[in-house]
Amino acid sequence: MIKKITLFFCLCLMFFPFVSPVTEASANGQPFSVRPILPVNQDKNITNYISITTNKKEISQEIQFIVTNKTNQPLKIKVHPVNALTSPNGVIQYLPTLKETNSEIIKNQYGLEQFIKGENTLELKPSENKVVKLNVDIPEMNGTILGGVGFQTIKESKEDTESQFSITNEINNIIGVQFNFPTKERPNFIIGEPFIDSMPSLYALRLPITNNSPLLLKETSLDYEVWDYKGEKVFGSDKIDFLFNFAPNTKANIAIPWDNEVLSEGKTYKITGQVKYQDKSYPFEKEFTFKNDGDKYSSVDNIVPVIEKNWNWLVVAICILLGLILFILWKRRKYVLPSTNAECKEEIYSNEDKELFIKVIPYRKLKNYERDYSYLHFYRKIKKKQGIGTSRVETYKFQKTERKDKSN
Repeated sequence: MIKKITLFFCLCLMFFPFVSPVTEASANGQPFSVRPILPVNQDKNITNYISITTNKKEISQEIQFIVTNKTNQPLKIKVHPVNALTSPNGVIQYLPTLKETNSEIIKNQYGLEQFIKGENTLELKPSENKVVKLNVDIPEMNGTILGGVGFQTIKESKEDTESQFSITNEINNIIGVQFNFPTKERPNFIIGEPFIDSMPSLYALRLPITNNSPLLLKETSLDYEVWDYKGEKVFGSDKIDFLFNFAPNTKANIAIPWDNEVLSEGKTYKITGQVKYQDKSYPFEKEFTFKNDGDKYSSVDNIVPVIEKNWNWLVVAICILLGLILFILWKRRKYVLPSTNAECKEEIYSNEDKELFIKVIPYRKLKNYERDYSYLHFYRKIKKKQGIGTSRVETYKFQKTERKDKSN
């Protein structure tokens, strides 16, 4: 059970940068804060995001936010509306797009971004606060349309003069915006064809699930069991209750970690189970075949599936040969200073320590060294500046010291 929780937790971390809660942005440790000004038709008992329920099929009104500069420096903030998608790990994510990898809105009219117009940028003086006013104009709509408004600024910008890369840190806060229109539609889930996805940290079984309704469906559970081609159970959700939230009219390829030590290429597997929302269940039974793309990935929690396939011995031989070449090259880069003294210099410069510099030899030539010595001081060869405005000079930098084996 702990193993499965760990796997799902790692999946959540992978998508964390793209997921923002529908809540007031926190000012702790951030240069600015944002809070919504609740309209007169705000839904009761909801105070941290804008939520409006209407008995009309369309709406046109203004929404407002207060943005406060928490610093003693002027700030320039970008204001941008975003859409609500269902992420592959089953939470709501807010993005300025209708489609992402493994996640999409299936009906374009449910992208809230297109219906919000107003200020694109906001400039704030130190400690100043301003009211941002945006116009929402939604034509005839059925059910719930969900999204938000993002407030983004450049917190820090610096340039690495040597690499010529520009480094920027952006602060992005999102306030949720939800409009509920009358609808007679009911929850409806469609289960698509599963497939294996080789992810950077694990193999995952992707199960496409579509919320084919204009409703925000929270606390949806998924129970499943995976069976191999022999008819034996491989793994399942068992008694662990994973709950998902689905944005209206969205599809997500839900990621189920492959919780088994073996994954057979070219073999047909089966997944059975049910999606359950409130008192209604949506059972499914799907087959899938794993077709390996040749990439190898390690899996979290030491679960590395063994891909059952024939070895390509030519590739193995090439890898071994390359390993030997790299090992030889690594040994050739080692330098030593044979000495009778246990003490040595941390750095030996070619221009200042010429007599000592020429005594440092490649490790591979040590066998030809005939002098008596008690210690081997190991060095790494680098180029280093000795002061401001000086050019780089060849330098040996100390690594470690080994005492000579008396038996030699």
